[in-house]
Amino acid sequence: MLAVMPKGKWRLTPMGAQIVSLGGFGLILLAVFCYDKSTPFPGAAALLPALGVVALIWANGHRQTLVGGLLASRVLVGLGLISYSWYLWHWPVFVFSSYASVDEPGLFDISGLILLSLVLGYLSWRFVETPFRERRLLAGRRQILLAAGVGVLVLGLAGQTLRWTDGLPWRLPDQALQYAKGKEWRSELMRCLANDKTPDDKLFCHYGAQAPTASKALVWGDSHATALIPVFDDGAQKHGVSVILASSPGCLPVEGLEFDQTCARFNRRVEQALKPQSVGDVVLVARWSLYLYGDAKGDLGHALRNSSGRYERAGVEQRLAEGLRATVRKLRDGGHSVWLVKEVPLQPFSPPYRLSRLAMLHRPTDDVGLAVTEHFKRQAFISQLFAQIAAANSGVTVVDPAPALCDSSGLCRVELNGHSLYTDDNHLSEIGARFVAPVLEPLFKHLQAQATLGNGNVNAAK
Repeated sequence: MLAVMPKGKWRLTPMGAQIVSLGGFGLILLAVFCYDKSTPFPGAAALLPALGVVALIWANGHRQTLVGGLLASRVLVGLGLISYSWYLWHWPVFVFSSYASVDEPGLFDISGLILLSLVLGYLSWRFVETPFRERRLLAGRRQILLAAGVGVLVLGLAGQTLRWTDGLPWRLPDQALQYAKGKEWRSELMRCLANDKTPDDKLFCHYGAQAPTASKALVWGDSHATALIPVFDDGAQKHGVSVILASSPGCLPVEGLEFDQTCARFNRRVEQALKPQSVGDVVLVARWSLYLYGDAKGDLGHALRNSSGRYERAGVEQRLAEGLRATVRKLRDGGHSVWLVKEVPLQPFSPPYRLSRLAMLHRPTDDVGLAVTEHFKRQAFISQLFAQIAAANSGVTVVDPAPALCDSSGLCRVELNGHSLYTDDNHLSEIGARFVAPVLEPLFKHLQAQATLGNGNVNAAK
């Protein structure tokens, strides 16, 4: 902007230059101290510091200002000389620190990392950047091209070697690898995540007895229903009942509260297919709090909105309460027993990664997890809503996996006998799903009892 601006005879007054310079400096400081990890960047937010710099340069091009004098001091000029090298070093220093440690760095740690990157930046400026700029290092064009080619070749071969060897897994302890396996879902589970391209005959995954007379339950929900497939598969086979599952990622199993049209179509398809399936019980599973409060990082992408498209917590909670009550009422009117499955404790980190890092550092894992008080705090409204719905109708049962995961010490754990109970910060692993299986045992016993009485499929009897 300033480079192409026509030069004129008009100049800012001394006071005007001071005000503009101070204002520009203030914009830069505002960005430094007010922006955080949730600030969208780059984007419109980048205008604030950019305009601050423009104001500083423009004002000091007219008059020498106090801020200009401060920035012209030997210390700041020296920092400016090495700023690019400092900038290049800070990223690998902080990334490696994050990888080498487990806990969030404190103020002392961050200060040390800044100082380390400053020292490395000075050394590379002194012994690499300056000699290169003064043609004392790689002076000729051929030398530069040769060095660049060798560098690219070395980096390319290193990267390809990591791909060929699947990340050099032998460098990790066996226990770290065991924890890392928790993040993987079998292809059988992934195939049960439906989308718009899923044909009608593949909408449901079937488990357990396939006989027409077998007592049958429908599991309906988002990807958290998929995470519980090992429980439904084992339980259905053990008790001789039938379980069919319909799940789609990010889709709340409540009519009218879908995230997008894909979820709306998915829910309609499930409802349309419900009656022909002759289902007696319906199990609703979801990461309920995601649609109320967003994720742990504050992303409200999947959260419900009010009629004007804005997020407002009280209004969103009311919408879920009304929508879920209507869905349950509709299912009960159709003769179905309803099971409401609460979500598992949401961890503030990725358990497979955290556990693997601890194993690599030979640190204990028995204290890793979420405080149960934090879980109760996030689930307060959902727990109250589910309890009210169940109290108003004897055909509704609430299932809570949290007591199986949270112990008497007040910690909701993420590890069991050398295995991760989670695949990420919110989905159970197959080990984790089977660990909470006892909380769903009443469902299978109910289905088995219904089959014994000969009325396991309510709709089929009508």
